[in-house]
Amino acid sequence: MTKIPSGGLAALILIQILALGLGLGLGLGTAPVLAQVYKFQDAQGRWHFSDRPPVGASGTAAAGEAQAGAQGKDLATQLTAAYRMANDIERATLAVVGVETPLGHGAGFFFSADGYILTNKHVVRPAGSSAWKEHQDGIDKAREQVKELGSKALDLREKLAKIDSEMKRYRDYLSGDNVEDKLKTDKEYRELKDNRGKVQKRLTELERLERDASRKVRTNKVEFDVKSTASTLARDFSIVLKDKTRLRARLVSVSENQDLALLKLDGATTPALEANPYERLSQGQPVYAIGSPMGMSDAMTSGVVTRVDPDNILTDAQLLPGNSGGPLIDAEGKVRGVNVAKRVEGGESAYAQGFGMAIPIGLALQEFPELRKAARRGTPVQVTPALNGAEGASPTVDRRSP
Repeated sequence: MTKIPSGGLAALILIQILALGLGLGLGLGTAPVLAQVYKFQDAQGRWHFSDRPPVGASGTAAAGEAQAGAQGKDLATQLTAAYRMANDIERATLAVVGVETPLGHGAGFFFSADGYILTNKHVVRPAGSSAWKEHQDGIDKAREQVKELGSKALDLREKLAKIDSEMKRYRDYLSGDNVEDKLKTDKEYRELKDNRGKVQKRLTELERLERDASRKVRTNKVEFDVKSTASTLARDFSIVLKDKTRLRARLVSVSENQDLALLKLDGATTPALEANPYERLSQGQPVYAIGSPMGMSDAMTSGVVTRVDPDNILTDAQLLPGNSGGPLIDAEGKVRGVNVAKRVEGGESAYAQGFGMAIPIGLALQEFPELRKAARRGTPVQVTPALNGAEGASPTVDRRSP
């Protein structure tokens, strides 16, 4: 992921913790495209990408089929009945969702009972993010590797040409009758011939590697460009609830000032986290980060607040790719921030030890009028444990000492 200098400290970098469904270098992988984006060709054969079905053309859903709607569903009751939670911290996980995009996945959470979801801007618009740039750099690096293979192959071809020239010189020197018999008994010529066979074998293998690598880079570049376009156009996204229910939420707004975005699941009653933007966080206060790190949904890490700034909460709660957009909650299960990035030592990866960074929830209320209205209506609901129902699995908790 692209390293961004933070706070003027050259030894520290910020890493956005979005998990992209793409690999790096020559081993670029693939990931299912989940946003509902259509691709089709016009009369001139040009490809188009749109989040709306093409008019008068047979478009193919590049992002797969839309998931079942949520119209009229009481998801709060559904989830509460499915899990028996021991405390406020666990109950908060009912309101957390996975957010899947054409380029990868992150997290989000319901902020109101009528389906508003907070997440990060770089989750729903990953093109241009630090993670996206890292993958673009990976493609560029893979191209350089292909060039290196080509350069090595060129060196071997030049070496073959020199050997062929030497062998021709020998043949010309040993002119007359029985040239082939003389060449068979000439030690230096036999060595040249053996060496040529070895060089030709290495060249053949190198050319195969160059062809395969070049083909893979071209394929992955096209795939990366298509998914980047799809992520830029996508207006609705697949969300995954705690019980693995898949639904589609539409994009409402993207913040211009903060790394925040607002989604909406229409037609359903949802669980929601209650915000606590007014009580001051203190250093050493326990906090919990919930999200979908490393492809695992419904996972939690714990830590303490290490520093509080007006526009940033710094904690030692471990954040990994996939935690982007998830909530940072306190011991009462109230949301205090939106997890956004990780600060690590320069040169370290997103999986190294570091400090988690979250945007204070008060800034989210300032960015989105819809959330301020929800807060005034009191729509965030307290999710209560079910008296009956199946026992739910507790989230994974990584308890580390401060």
